[in-house]
Amino acid sequence: MSGKIIEMRRGSGGEAGESLYDKASTLVAQGKLEEAEGLISEGRQIEPVNADFANLDGLVQLRKGDCNSAVDRFSEAVLMDGGRADLHNNLGTALLETGRIREAAGAIADGLSIDGNNVNLLRNAATAAIILGDSDRAVELACRAVKEEPHEAGSHVVLAETLLRSGESRAAADALACLKFLEGTPMKVLLKAVHLYIRMDMLEEAQRVVYTALESDPANCKLMLLLGKVLEMRDDLDGARHVYVTTLSHDPENIDARNGLGCVLERKGEFIEALEHLMEAHRLAPSNEQIETNLGIVLDKLDMDDEAERHLALVMERVPGFGVAYNAMGCFLSRRGRYIEAADIFTTAIELEPDNDRYRRNLELAQSMIAATGLQESRL
Repeated sequence: MSGKIIEMRRGSGGEAGESLYDKASTLVAQGKLEEAEGLISEGRQIEPVNADFANLDGLVQLRKGDCNSAVDRFSEAVLMDGGRADLHNNLGTALLETGRIREAAGAIADGLSIDGNNVNLLRNAATAAIILGDSDRAVELACRAVKEEPHEAGSHVVLAETLLRSGESRAAADALACLKFLEGTPMKVLLKAVHLYIRMDMLEEAQRVVYTALESDPANCKLMLLLGKVLEMRDDLDGARHVYVTTLSHDPENIDARNGLGCVLERKGEFIEALEHLMEAHRLAPSNEQIETNLGIVLDKLDMDDEAERHLALVMERVPGFGVAYNAMGCFLSRRGRYIEAADIFTTAIELEPDNDRYRRNLELAQSMIAATGLQESRL
């Protein structure tokens, strides 16, 4: 979720409406969304123009993942009571989730015209500005959010992201460092911080934040998988393997853990076992392009040429913008001496991801082999 949903106000109607609202709010907080929906529906019949019930209905839809319905409900709430900044913020949040960024920016701007110091609106406005490519504006808004509530961890993370998008990596790291001194940081904020540290290649810090988060929620599967990813990136393959095996012992059909374990085993040279896990992951998620690419890579290592090429070609055909598959196919072709084909494939991979240095190195190696073997001249 891009922004924080502000605490819902109690219904402003009669006693019956207030009681229903209180009960529905409690159910939402407990995650009992279907039960809450029944009470909200009843409340909206009693008080059809109560913005709070429409707002709470929008929150339920947002938590259910139905962002378009959430937009409709929050829009109704704004029409009922357009003078409330929190309603404009919630509408902006839902619009951000649906990818309707310019509409979101408009809703958030309307909220800021009512309450220019609202931290949630400032953070959402910064997020919208980031996506729209206005880095200077994003930094300005995020700084204002931090100034308004310096102890609000979410504002520091949004500031870090805006600074990183502006190319100010050191300042972004400084913004994230503030989290060490803040207590009660929400889990979603910690997760965002980890992803930002990964983007900055600050893997030791990323690992530290994951461990901090796990102290408060040791059974959190998303955190465990993120820890596995970080350990893998730090080349702690045994540590990553332990994380994935532990996750699978509790959830044998966890696709991400199965895929992660397969990748770790491939890197350790345990190709047969890696193949078993990746085949199972592929069975569970046959349309996942990353898993199918990883499967093709292991098949390549096992010299199962036809199968490897078939899987990689399928990904390239199905997801033509997935550069990872093109790079994997280029490596497959290079290992079989098909350097001219490999160079063409690597060139496409670079077109898809111009900043990927690994793809460029692979292309240079293929081109050097073409020159060394005289293949270019023979083709001419």
